[in-house]
Amino acid sequence: MRRFCFIVCCLFMVVCGAKAQYLFGYFSYDNVLKQMPEYKQERAKLDSLKMQLDAETARVEKDFNEKYEEFLEGQKDYPPIILQKRQLELQDAMDRNVAFKEKSRAAYVQAERDVEDLLRVKINDAVKQVGAELRCAFILNTDGNVCPWMDASMGVDVTLQILDKLK
Repeated sequence: MRRFCFIVCCLFMVVCGAKAQYLFGYFSYDNVLKQMPEYKQERAKLDSLKMQLDAETARVEKDFNEKYEEFLEGQKDYPPIILQKRQLELQDAMDRNVAFKEKSRAAYVQAERDVEDLLRVKINDAVKQVGAELRCAFILNTDGNVCPWMDASMGVDVTLQILDKLK
């Protein structure tokens, strides 16, 4: 899809270039995203969340390991009914631990997505404003090797203008 958009933009430049000189803008989305003050703040919040989830996971694993070691030490002395009960308790604890790990990973991924979506909306709004102000025919995102070459004299790097709009 990105290559298709790039090809369409190039064809637009070729067709329009014969009629008049059109200006295009370009910038690195990732570069702008990482320079946003909100990105650094939200990244710190996400890092804190990850540390809390990792700490809780470690605590739960430690508790489980202690119970398992206790079970292994005493299993030869347990009557069959207690042995079966302890095995079921351990299995239940292990299932809950696995479910917690999955839920915490999913919660972290969703929190990351939510932050990125919020910041991308802000970037997109800033890009639209800059494009309108500079009267650009279009603005390219140079990330992901989508635009391996361009004649920079026919375009303008709009990174600084976008960052100004985001302040």
